[in-house]
Parts: sequence; C-alpha cells; structure tokens
Amino acid sequence: MDQTKIKNITAREIINGRGIPTIEATVCCESGITAKAAAPSGISVSDHEAVDLKDGGRRYMGKGVLNAIGNVETIIGPALIGMSVLDQEGIDRMMIELDGTPNRSRLGGNAMIAVSVAAAKAAAAASRLPLYAYLGGEAAAIPVICPNLISGSRTAGNHLDFEDFLVVPYGFDTFSESIRAVVELFHILYKKLCNQYGLIAQITALAPLCTATRTRLTS
Repeated sequence: MDQTKIKNITAREIINGRGIPTIEATVCCESGITAKAAAPSGISVSDHEAVDLKDGGRRYMGKGVLNAIGNVETIIGPALIGMSVLDQEGIDRMMIELDGTPNRSRLGGNAMIAVSVAAAKAAAAASRLPLYAYLGGEAAAIPVICPNLISGSRTAGNHLDFEDFLVVPYGFDTFSESIRAVVELFHILYKKLCNQYGLIAQITALAPLCTATRTRLTS
C-alpha cells in the first residue's frame, strides 16, 4: 500500500488575527501523517484574485466559511482520496477541474488553497524534509523572511501609496539573527514614528498617518 495516499480530508472554521473567519484544512495519509493549513483572509481584495468564498447572511457579518468547508468535505475531499500527496500538480489540477470557473468561485479559492498547502506539508513530512526543501529541491536554502513593518492604503486608513512596506534582512548567518534584526528594527521604527506622529496604530504592522511615501522620519 502506498502510504502517501490521501485517506481523509477534513476542514474547520477558524478565526484569524483580524477576527475574520477562515478555513483550515487537514489532510490525513494512509501512513498516519497528518498536516494542516489555513487559507489567508484579508480585507483588501483585488479584482483578479481567486474568490475567498464567504457564506453571506448575518452570521459573522456574512464572513463565515461553512460553505467552503462543505465543499472540502463533500466535493474536494472525496475526489482526492487515494491520490498521493507527492502528486502536487495532480492534486491542484483536480481541484481546478472540479471548480471549473476562472476565479475559483464555485468551490472557493480559500478551500482550494487550504487543501493544496496541507497536501504539500503532508508530502514534505512524508519525505522527511522541511517544506521549503521539499518544494525547492536540493539547492533550496532557508527562505529569507520579509516582514511587513508599515501598512498603508485602505488597509491602514492612511494615504500611503502602497499597502505593505517590507524589510528584507538579507545576509545574516542564521535565521535567528535575521529575526532579531527585524524585531530590533521594528521597535526603533515604532519609537521614531510615535515621536513624529503620536501614538501609532499597530494593524498587522505599523500604520502611521502619513500622507505620502516621500515622508521622511526625523532623527
């Protein structure tokens, strides 16, 4: 028996850091390997994104994901049972065909991405590799983190031209050193912004009331 074959797929509703429901999928293999993944669910939506399927109605202000969960457990899951988690392309292609829409509006992009990532994590576990190495191959290195330090545009309620301002801590010898550098930079930036603009809201990042990306920080 191929122990990498999918035995069962379930899903549940979880709440993200913004208080918005999203979907978490769990993929279980014949070997007992189990992996979970959650789909992101933000407030900024592009016209060309896959649909983040919501329930509508009064529950959770219409943002519940019970329909997406139902799609995982009654359509996606049964179709993928017996497939190997090592066949990522086949799994993704099957879900795209089941959905049959250009923007994933039937099954929900949130349902599909949660299952896809959970399958990839299960495959990495079956291969006894971290996810980045499983996806990246022999030449893969630990990814460089790119934390968002400043939020702008509609997400943050200010007039910055870009939604996210990321920092890339490149060139450190270890992952822990890069994390430390980002944390220290965050607190220095927070202090400077507070000195210049007053108390700064923290959304997923700092949200100063700047009016242009050309704004300069005072020393």
